[in-house]
Amino acid sequence: MGPPFGREGARLWPPIPRLWEGQTVCIIAGGESASEEASLEKIRGKAKVIAVNNAFRLAPWADLLYACDAKWWDEYRDPQDGLAAWTETRIPIKVSLTATIGEVHRLPYDADAPGLSLDPLRLHTIGGNGGGQAMNLAILMGASRIVLIGFDMQGEHWHGRHPHPLTNPGADNFEKWIDAIGKTAPDLAKVGVEVINASRRTALNCFARRDLAEIFP
Repeated sequence: MGPPFGREGARLWPPIPRLWEGQTVCIIAGGESASEEASLEKIRGKAKVIAVNNAFRLAPWADLLYACDAKWWDEYRDPQDGLAAWTETRIPIKVSLTATIGEVHRLPYDADAPGLSLDPLRLHTIGGNGGGQAMNLAILMGASRIVLIGFDMQGEHWHGRHPHPLTNPGADNFEKWIDAIGKTAPDLAKVGVEVINASRRTALNCFARRDLAEIFP
Protein backbone atom coordinates (compact mmCIF):
# COMPACT_ATOMS: atom_id res chain seq x y z
CA MET A 1 0.00 0.00 0.00
CA GLY A 2 1.15 3.50 -0.76
CA PRO A 3 0.85 6.63 1.37
CA PRO A 4 -2.58 7.81 2.61
CA PHE A 5 -4.74 10.11 0.48
CA GLY A 6 -3.68 13.72 0.64
CA ARG A 7 -1.27 16.17 -0.97
CA GLU A 8 1.68 14.61 0.83
CA GLY A 9 1.06 11.41 -1.15
CA ALA A 10 1.49 13.03 -4.56
CA ARG A 11 4.58 13.36 -6.65
CA LEU A 12 5.11 14.88 -10.05
CA TRP A 13 5.88 12.70 -13.04
CA PRO A 14 7.25 14.93 -15.76
CA PRO A 15 8.27 14.22 -18.36
CA ILE A 16 5.57 11.68 -19.21
CA PRO A 17 7.51 8.55 -20.28
CA ARG A 18 6.88 6.99 -23.70
CA LEU A 19 6.16 3.55 -22.29
CA TRP A 20 3.67 2.61 -25.04
CA GLU A 21 5.61 3.59 -28.16
CA GLY A 22 3.78 2.51 -31.33
CA GLN A 23 1.04 0.62 -29.49
CA THR A 24 -2.75 0.62 -29.67
CA VAL A 25 -4.41 2.09 -26.59
CA CYS A 26 -8.08 1.56 -25.70
CA ILE A 27 -9.72 4.14 -23.47
CA ILE A 28 -12.85 3.09 -21.60
CA ALA A 29 -14.98 6.04 -20.50
CA GLY A 30 -18.25 6.38 -18.61
CA GLY A 31 -20.95 6.32 -21.29
CA GLU A 32 -23.83 3.87 -20.92
CA SER A 33 -22.72 1.90 -23.98
CA ALA A 34 -19.49 0.83 -22.26
CA SER A 35 -21.33 -1.62 -20.01
CA GLU A 36 -23.11 -3.16 -23.02
CA GLU A 37 -19.86 -3.91 -24.82
CA ALA A 38 -19.61 -7.69 -24.70
CA SER A 39 -16.22 -7.57 -26.44
CA LEU A 40 -14.33 -5.80 -23.65
CA GLU A 41 -12.64 -9.00 -22.57
CA LYS A 42 -11.40 -9.41 -26.16
CA ILE A 43 -9.14 -6.39 -25.88
CA ARG A 44 -7.36 -7.84 -22.89
CA GLY A 45 -3.75 -8.48 -23.82
CA LYS A 46 -4.24 -7.08 -27.33
CA ALA A 47 -3.88 -3.40 -26.48
CA LYS A 48 -2.96 -1.15 -23.60
CA VAL A 49 -6.05 -0.06 -21.68
CA ILE A 50 -6.82 3.12 -19.75
CA ALA A 51 -9.89 3.00 -17.52
CA VAL A 52 -11.36 6.45 -16.86
CA ASN A 53 -12.97 6.94 -13.44
CA ASN A 54 -15.39 4.10 -12.58
CA ALA A 55 -14.48 2.15 -15.72
CA PHE A 56 -11.91 0.31 -13.60
CA ARG A 57 -14.89 -1.81 -12.48
CA LEU A 58 -15.60 -2.86 -16.06
CA ALA A 59 -11.95 -3.66 -16.72
CA PRO A 60 -10.16 -4.44 -13.44
CA TRP A 61 -7.29 -5.78 -15.55
CA ALA A 62 -6.66 -2.41 -17.23
CA ASP A 63 -3.12 -1.07 -17.41
CA LEU A 64 -3.82 2.36 -16.02
CA LEU A 65 -6.50 4.29 -14.14
CA TYR A 66 -7.02 7.95 -15.02
CA ALA A 67 -9.18 10.31 -12.95
CA CYS A 68 -8.75 14.07 -12.87
CA ASP A 69 -11.42 15.07 -10.34
CA ALA A 70 -10.26 15.29 -6.72
CA LYS A 71 -13.84 14.72 -5.55
CA TRP A 72 -13.90 11.44 -7.45
CA TRP A 73 -10.83 10.23 -5.57
CA ASP A 74 -12.41 11.30 -2.29
CA GLU A 75 -15.58 9.32 -3.08
CA TYR A 76 -14.03 6.16 -4.52
CA ARG A 77 -10.87 5.80 -2.44
CA ASP A 78 -12.32 3.19 -0.06
CA PRO A 79 -10.12 0.09 -0.36
CA GLN A 80 -13.24 -2.03 0.01
CA ASP A 81 -14.64 -0.87 -3.33
CA GLY A 82 -12.15 -2.91 -5.34
CA LEU A 83 -9.94 0.02 -6.28
CA ALA A 84 -7.10 -0.87 -3.92
CA ALA A 85 -6.76 -4.43 -5.16
CA TRP A 86 -6.20 -3.05 -8.63
CA THR A 87 -4.10 0.04 -8.07
CA GLU A 88 -1.79 -1.75 -5.70
CA THR A 89 -0.03 -3.23 -8.71
CA ARG A 90 -0.78 -0.62 -11.37
CA ILE A 91 -0.33 3.10 -11.93
CA PRO A 92 -3.24 5.40 -11.15
CA ILE A 93 -2.70 8.85 -12.58
CA LYS A 94 -4.39 12.13 -11.74
CA VAL A 95 -3.79 15.68 -12.86
CA SER A 96 -4.98 17.62 -9.87
CA LEU A 97 -5.02 16.93 -6.14
CA THR A 98 -3.46 13.55 -5.44
CA ALA A 99 -2.83 10.59 -3.79
CA THR A 100 -2.34 7.25 -2.84
CA ILE A 101 -2.82 3.56 -3.17
CA GLY A 102 -0.02 2.10 -5.18
CA GLU A 103 2.08 4.50 -7.20
CA VAL A 104 0.29 7.77 -7.91
CA HIS A 105 1.56 10.51 -10.14
CA ARG A 106 0.39 14.09 -10.29
CA LEU A 107 0.56 15.67 -13.75
CA PRO A 108 0.71 19.42 -14.41
CA TYR A 109 -1.82 20.67 -16.94
CA ASP A 110 -2.78 23.71 -18.98
CA ALA A 111 -6.46 24.46 -18.48
CA ASP A 112 -6.94 26.96 -21.30
CA ALA A 113 -4.92 25.69 -24.24
CA PRO A 114 -6.98 24.22 -27.12
CA GLY A 115 -6.26 20.85 -28.72
CA LEU A 116 -3.68 18.40 -27.44
CA SER A 117 -0.53 19.02 -25.48
CA LEU A 118 2.45 17.64 -27.35
CA ASP A 119 4.68 18.68 -24.46
CA PRO A 120 5.58 15.71 -22.20
CA LEU A 121 5.61 18.04 -19.21
CA ARG A 122 1.85 18.64 -19.15
CA LEU A 123 -1.63 17.68 -20.34
CA HIS A 124 -4.38 19.86 -21.77
CA THR A 125 -7.76 19.60 -20.04
CA ILE A 126 -9.77 19.09 -23.28
CA GLY A 127 -12.81 20.99 -22.05
CA GLY A 128 -12.58 19.37 -18.62
CA ASN A 129 -13.27 15.89 -20.02
CA GLY A 130 -11.37 13.01 -18.39
CA GLY A 131 -11.67 10.84 -21.49
CA GLY A 132 -10.12 13.55 -23.65
CA GLN A 133 -7.34 14.00 -21.11
CA ALA A 134 -6.71 10.25 -21.17
CA MET A 135 -6.37 10.54 -24.98
CA ASN A 136 -3.74 13.22 -24.48
CA LEU A 137 -1.93 11.04 -21.94
CA ALA A 138 -1.97 8.03 -24.29
CA ILE A 139 -0.43 10.11 -27.08
CA LEU A 140 2.31 11.43 -24.82
CA MET A 141 3.01 7.84 -23.75
CA GLY A 142 3.62 6.93 -27.41
CA ALA A 143 0.32 5.50 -28.69
CA SER A 144 0.06 5.18 -32.48
CA ARG A 145 -3.65 4.26 -32.44
CA ILE A 146 -6.38 5.03 -29.90
CA VAL A 147 -9.71 3.23 -29.64
CA LEU A 148 -12.51 4.98 -27.74
CA ILE A 149 -15.13 2.98 -25.80
CA GLY A 150 -18.05 4.52 -23.89
CA PHE A 151 -17.50 8.00 -25.34
CA ASP A 152 -21.27 8.40 -25.75
CA MET A 153 -21.41 12.17 -25.09
CA GLN A 154 -25.09 11.74 -24.30
CA GLY A 155 -27.31 10.03 -21.73
CA GLU A 156 -26.14 8.88 -18.29
CA HIS A 157 -23.10 7.10 -16.90
CA TRP A 158 -23.20 3.31 -17.26
CA HIS A 159 -23.04 3.06 -13.46
CA GLY A 160 -25.82 5.56 -12.79
CA ARG A 161 -25.44 9.00 -11.29
CA HIS A 162 -22.52 9.95 -9.07
CA PRO A 163 -23.49 10.84 -5.49
CA HIS A 164 -23.25 14.39 -4.19
CA PRO A 165 -20.91 16.34 -4.19
CA LEU A 166 -19.76 14.87 -7.51
CA THR A 167 -21.38 16.34 -10.59
CA ASN A 168 -23.13 14.52 -13.41
CA PRO A 169 -22.96 15.63 -17.06
CA GLY A 170 -25.77 17.28 -18.95
CA ALA A 171 -26.32 18.68 -22.45
CA ASP A 172 -24.05 21.69 -21.84
CA ASN A 173 -21.18 19.44 -20.75
CA PHE A 174 -21.57 17.16 -23.76
CA GLU A 175 -21.60 20.10 -26.17
CA LYS A 176 -18.44 21.53 -24.58
CA TRP A 177 -16.65 18.16 -24.62
CA ILE A 178 -17.56 17.37 -28.23
CA ASP A 179 -16.24 20.76 -29.31
CA ALA A 180 -13.00 20.42 -27.30
CA ILE A 181 -12.28 16.87 -28.51
CA GLY A 182 -13.01 17.94 -32.09
CA LYS A 183 -10.28 20.55 -31.80
CA THR A 184 -7.69 17.84 -31.23
CA ALA A 185 -7.87 16.77 -34.91
CA PRO A 186 -5.03 19.03 -36.18
CA ASP A 187 -2.69 17.82 -33.43
CA LEU A 188 -3.60 14.18 -34.08
CA ALA A 189 -2.74 14.70 -37.75
CA LYS A 190 0.55 16.34 -36.75
CA VAL A 191 1.66 13.32 -34.72
CA GLY A 192 0.08 10.74 -37.03
CA VAL A 193 -2.13 9.11 -34.38
CA GLU A 194 -5.29 7.36 -35.58
CA VAL A 195 -8.35 7.61 -33.33
CA ILE A 196 -11.29 5.23 -33.79
CA ASN A 197 -14.58 5.70 -31.96
CA ALA A 198 -15.85 2.22 -31.09
CA SER A 199 -18.63 3.47 -28.79
CA ARG A 200 -21.87 1.71 -29.65
CA ARG A 201 -23.93 4.92 -29.38
CA THR A 202 -22.21 8.25 -29.62
CA ALA A 203 -22.72 11.91 -30.43
CA LEU A 204 -18.97 12.30 -30.99
CA ASN A 205 -18.69 12.32 -34.77
CA CYS A 206 -15.19 13.71 -35.37
CA PHE A 207 -13.52 10.29 -35.60
CA ALA A 208 -14.03 7.23 -37.78
CA ARG A 209 -16.48 4.68 -36.34
CA ARG A 210 -15.89 0.92 -36.11
CA ASP A 211 -17.24 -1.91 -33.99
CA LEU A 212 -14.91 -3.12 -31.27
CA ALA A 213 -15.37 -6.73 -32.37
CA GLU A 214 -14.17 -5.75 -35.84
CA ILE A 215 -11.04 -4.07 -34.49
CA PHE A 216 -10.24 -6.97 -32.15
CA PRO A 217 -11.77 -10.07 -33.77
